Amino acid sequence: MQIFKSTQQFFGTIVLLTSIFLVGCSAPPDEVKATRFVDGSALCASADYIDNSCAFGAYPDGFNRGGDLIDTASKISKTFFEKTFDEAFLTRVSAASPRLTLSSMERAGVRVFQNGERCGCAIFKGIAKSDDLLFNHWQKASGSNGKSTLLGLFLTKEKVAALGSPIDSAAILIRGDTDRWTLVHEYMHFLFQKNNEVHGADDKQIFVEYQNAMADLADLAFAPTAMVITSETQKQEIEQRFKLDIETIKSYLINFPLEEMTIEAHLSDMHRSGDLKYVPPKARKIAARYICYKFEDTRRLTDRIFQLGKLVVDRFEKQKFDTTLLQMQLLGIRGLISEARGINSQFGLGEACVPGSRETFRIYALMKSCGHGQHFDSSF
Repeated sequence: MQIFKSTQQFFGTIVLLTSIFLVGCSAPPDEVKATRFVDGSALCASADYIDNSCAFGAYPDGFNRGGDLIDTASKISKTFFEKTFDEAFLTRVSAASPRLTLSSMERAGVRVFQNGERCGCAIFKGIAKSDDLLFNHWQKASGSNGKSTLLGLFLTKEKVAALGSPIDSAAILIRGDTDRWTLVHEYMHFLFQKNNEVHGADDKQIFVEYQNAMADLADLAFAPTAMVITSETQKQEIEQRFKLDIETIKSYLINFPLEEMTIEAHLSDMHRSGDLKYVPPKARKIAARYICYKFEDTRRLTDRIFQLGKLVVDRFEKQKFDTTLLQMQLLGIRGLISEARGINSQFGLGEACVPGSRETFRIYALMKSCGHGQHFDSSF
């Protein structure tokens, strides 16, 4: 197990891990693109993706194929990791055609744009393309040349405004040849964000507070002033800081990397039960890969959080202080990982995604190089 020997070393790792969550899908290395993906798109080498995009035909047939909207009353529901959202919005589009799905989403307050396609059946070919500012951001998220496997991107209303776009709403950007599963995935990000706003939470605030919490946790672990605890008051102050830091980090995990797992698992559960219709038969196969990827990503980050927390616990133990309160906070993080492991077992790749296994390394390397998943833009 790696042990950080300095604040600088720790933050170097945190910057790297944070970039994984913020950038998400990135284009494969140039030499890989040149040898494996002749047209510059990893998706075009994926039979699963082609089958998914063509499952209901190209535009306009595929765009209009499906059922009607389902009228239902507002219902605040809980899903994985105790995340809440108004399920009525999701139920409404659960069996609808892409055309009706899109119109319902726009009435709910999020605009949908497509950014072209390279392979497969483009069921979203006929919808509006994003403006140059949003398209440039899409290309940045996809990689410098926009040739990654980025399928969808959700942008908050604040993010759209910050990019200078005249669109006065949240936005979902998708490939023209993606499928309805991707569109609904991005919509769930919007629904979670709407619920957060009702409770006074803000995505940018959550992320900034997470950065501050990580910095404070590092200070508790490494700062010379925290080396010696000289009073009960100082001990209690450290315990309160530690508790607040861990609670803030948990909020970040639930609202960012674990939100991806939540959405894919929730949609997979709906599909199994027959409630989510007109999505490709192989969509759950790709969802399982994505769940495994996010589980491994989160596990790697939390391993380092545990290492940092252990340094604080060790300081207490060396000075004969009770560590119960500190250990209880770390148990909260372990609880999240335990639930994530259960989700991976039920909806992901199960034992094939066991940390450290050859298969997990192969999947992780694949997902890091060419995506295969939806992407929630959390850059501010």
